[in-house]
Amino acid sequence: MARKNVKFELNLKGLNELMKSPAMKSVEMEAAQSIVGQLGPGYTVEPPKNMSFVAITTVHASDPKAFQDCRENDVLRKAADSTKI
Repeated sequence: MARKNVKFELNLKGLNELMKSPAMKSVEMEAAQSIVGQLGPGYTVEPPKNMSFVAITTVHASDPKAFQDCRENDVLRKAADSTKI
């Protein structure tokens, strides 16, 4: 089977708009809430903030016990890795 050369041009402006869209922010919040649900109390979700190219949602330890658990057992990364979007 012969291969054909296919060329395409990426619309960066459109991609940036998509990555900061309300729909993408909703997906991010859903994933962040899922992570916090796995971890329990002591973790907080910060709503999406628009950065230069994307919106970023943050999950972090909000009390000393959760911070220590996160540092010693890497639970935040493990919960994020196990979250399906």
